[in-house]
Amino acid sequence: MNSAARDIAANEVKNLTDRALPHWHVKLFIVFRSTFKEKFLTWVDWGTVTPLHCDYDDNIFAQIWGSKRIFLSPPHHDEFLYPSEANAILFGSPFNPEAPDFEKFPLARRAAMIECTVNSGDLLYVPAGWYHYVRSLTFSLSSNRWARAMPFALNGDPSLQRAEK
Repeated sequence: MNSAARDIAANEVKNLTDRALPHWHVKLFIVFRSTFKEKFLTWVDWGTVTPLHCDYDDNIFAQIWGSKRIFLSPPHHDEFLYPSEANAILFGSPFNPEAPDFEKFPLARRAAMIECTVNSGDLLYVPAGWYHYVRSLTFSLSSNRWARAMPFALNGDPSLQRAEK
């Protein structure tokens, strides 16, 4: 898609979502394919933030167009990030690496943070358990593909256990 066509498409999507979802912070989230087995999401956004959190699956993040700023922190630094369980498969953190409040979160000074910007055509591997914070810097299209970090067989799933004779 050329620059002019992308600008027109972006403007149309923005106008549509501003009318349909004026109060939403995340303007548009498109799921092309999402099943428990597939775990494949594609989304279009701009100006959005995904707060600091970690997933328990490995993630291949593809930036198709636009750019995003991503902060990453290793799993062994979770004790410095004040984690709380968001649900059974997701832990979140109230710490904001873009505007750190070290008075409120003094241990966060000890957490290693890697900052990177992903641009059109970039891939980023986010290992299971790594905390990440994402900000869309421009209108962008991204795609995620998650893969189970712990195989079912190792996790005791009976459907993948060897049958006894």
